[in-house]
Amino acid sequence: MLPRPAVAAAARALVVALPLALAGGGCATNPATGKPQLAFFGEEAELNMGRDADAEVVATIGLYDDYNLADYVDEVGHRLAAASERPYLPWSFKVLDDPSVNAFALPGGYVYVTRGILAELGSEAELAGVLGHEIGHVTARHGVHAASQQILATVGVGVAAVILDPDHADEWFDVGTLGLAVAFLAHSRSDERQADDLGLRYMLRAGYDPQEMPGVFEMLEQVGAAEGGHLPGWLSTHPDPGKRRLRMSQAVTEVQARGEMPTSPRVEREAYLRRLEGLAYGPDPQLGALRDGAALHPALGFRVQAPTGWSLAGNPKGLTLRPPQGGASLVVEVSEEASAAAARDAFFGKKGIARGEEWDGDGGVRWSRFTSARKSENLAGTVGFVEQDGQVFELMGVAAASAWDAERQAVEEALTSFGALAGGDDIAGDRLALVEIREPLPLADFATRYPSTVGLADLALLNRVEAGGTLSADTLAKRVVAGNR
Repeated sequence: MLPRPAVAAAARALVVALPLALAGGGCATNPATGKPQLAFFGEEAELNMGRDADAEVVATIGLYDDYNLADYVDEVGHRLAAASERPYLPWSFKVLDDPSVNAFALPGGYVYVTRGILAELGSEAELAGVLGHEIGHVTARHGVHAASQQILATVGVGVAAVILDPDHADEWFDVGTLGLAVAFLAHSRSDERQADDLGLRYMLRAGYDPQEMPGVFEMLEQVGAAEGGHLPGWLSTHPDPGKRRLRMSQAVTEVQARGEMPTSPRVEREAYLRRLEGLAYGPDPQLGALRDGAALHPALGFRVQAPTGWSLAGNPKGLTLRPPQGGASLVVEVSEEASAAAARDAFFGKKGIARGEEWDGDGGVRWSRFTSARKSENLAGTVGFVEQDGQVFELMGVAAASAWDAERQAVEEALTSFGALAGGDDIAGDRLALVEIREPLPLADFATRYPSTVGLADLALLNRVEAGGTLSADTLAKRVVAGNR
C-alpha cells in the first residue's frame, strides 16, 4: 500500500542512491526465502535509502500526535520483527496522520500505518497481520528487487527525471516519470502473496492468532466496496482482497491441520479497541477544511477563499484546491526558503520555468505569471510569495496553458485573498468513541441511542456489521463524535 507522497519522498532517496547501487550490482540471496534474487543494492545502500525516504515521508505526511498509541504500534511491530529473518535491522514502526486506510514499508525496516487503518482494525492480532505483511516486504527485500529490475530497463534513459519537486508532482509531471521510484515501493502480485505468507509466519512465531489475518482482508474488501470498488491507497498491482482472504483462510486451516497453532494465541480485541478511544477520524481539519466558502489551514494559521465547487486536500505543509473537472490546481504551502525573495528566486531558478507579467499586490506580495515547459502540454499560472508570522508561503495557481485563461480570474482572486486566520477559525475534528454493548443491539438503534457524526454505512464499516445488522452483546462498539480529546 502506498500513498502518493511516499512515492515522491522515496523517489528522491532512490535517485541519490543510484550511483552506489549500480556500482555494487549483482545477485544476492533473499533473506526470507533463501533463494537467489537480483539486487543492485547492498544492505548499506538499502538502509541509507530507507532512512532518507523516511525523513521525507514524515515531513510530507506527518506523524499522528499520540505518543501512547505510537509506542503501542512500535511495540507490536518490534515483537513481530524479532521473529523475522532480519531482526537486526533498525526497525521503525510509525503512525501517520493520514485518514486513508493504508500501510506500507520502506527498505531498511521503516514501516508505517495510518490512523485511518487503525480505526478500521478490530484487534491487536489484526494489527499484527498488517505489520507482519509489511515486515515481509522488507525481509524479502521486495522493494530492492523491484528497483533492481527496473534499473535494467531504464539505465541510460534520464533516470534523474524523478528528481523533481515532490510537493507539486501533480502539477509538474505525470506518474509515468516516477516509474523507477514506483518500482522501488510497488510490489508484484507474487510479492504480495509472499508478504502475506511471511506475515502469517511472523504472526505464528510471535504467538498471535492467525485466524485474525483473514479479517484484515475482509475489512479491506468492505472499504473498497464502500468506495466504489477502489481500495484507497493501494496500487493496481495488489491482488483482490477477497481472493487474499480466501487464500489466507485456507493457509490458516492448513496450519491448524499441522498442529502449528500457538498454545494460547494472542488476539487482544478489547485491549486494542481501548487504545482507539479518542483517535482522530476522517480528515484532520487542522490540516485543511472548507468553511463558508473559505479554505482554512488552522495548523499553519492561514485562509484563502475557495473557488466555488473546488475540493480541498491538506497536509502539514499546506493545502491544495482543485476543480471538479480537474486540470487546474491552487496550492498554498510553506516554503523552505528563509525569505519571500529567496523563495521567488528558487522558484524561477527551476529549469523550464519562464517569468511573465509581474505586479505588486496587497500585503507586500510580488505576483508573477509564469509558464512551465513540459513534454506534453505546457503549464501556465500565477505565483506569489509572502512572509507571515515568521513563515514564508508560496501561493500558486496553475493549469494547462490552453485552460489557464478560463481559470485565471477565479484562481487569482482566491490567491489574493490569502490572509491570517481569525481566532474563531480553530476547528475541532471528529474522533472515535467507544460504547460498551451489554445486549444485542441493532446498528440503527445504536446510531439513534448513541449519535455519531457519520452515517450508518461508516458505522457498519467500523463495527464489521451490515448496515441493517446487529451489534453483538458484551462487546465494544465504535462511534464517531465531534470535539477534541
